[in-house]
Amino acid sequence: MEAQGILKPKTKLEFINNILYEIDSNRKILKYKSWAGGYFAFLYDRIMKKSVFPKKFDADITLHDNLWRQELKDFQYKNILEIGTGSGAAANWLDSSNEYHGLDISPRLLKIAVKKFRRSGFRKCNYYVSNSENLVFYDNSFDLCLCMLTMNFLANPDKVLKEISRVLKEEGLFYGCVPIPEKIHHNAKINGTLLTEKRLKEKFQEQALKWQSIPIENGALLYFKAVNFK
Repeated sequence: MEAQGILKPKTKLEFINNILYEIDSNRKILKYKSWAGGYFAFLYDRIMKKSVFPKKFDADITLHDNLWRQELKDFQYKNILEIGTGSGAAANWLDSSNEYHGLDISPRLLKIAVKKFRRSGFRKCNYYVSNSENLVFYDNSFDLCLCMLTMNFLANPDKVLKEISRVLKEEGLFYGCVPIPEKIHHNAKINGTLLTEKRLKEKFQEQALKWQSIPIENGALLYFKAVNFK
């Protein structure tokens, strides 16, 4: 565990089996409800590949993975935060020289992510079961923030974006993707709250995150990046 240098003072975390858990004043672990990361977490990757991408997103998961490998290939020896680590797909996109900090509300998914990052050769990683509305990190801690297929599940995206802007360095980068309603071409039911591209862009700009869409078509998914100007 090498997270102490970026954690806010008086942050209360419990380190159990390679994962840091938020705890309350009585040292009880805080638990969060996860739609995909419960008892069926071991099926998560298969569900994403066989069902969610082709049937709900009408999208190609190989195209998705190749895009992020290309976009992120030049990031080396950086401090990286991911909101919504899931089962650790970013281990296939990022260079192992980076220091990775992954946040998710599902410990079962994080346990899978730990194994993937180890197999990919990462030496500096920390994983947190924690709430993204009140990030446990110092200001200006990260060069890059990722948030993949997660924003539609955020109860308060404005608060999360404010926190992301706070912990990103000046001119730090954000990369993300999310399904949006105007790209859905059939009657697929996608979980969470879907915002239009226009509304997403407005929310980012309200937090001084300069938005730029990534020009690629992949079903219902919108790909984008933003630069942090505090």
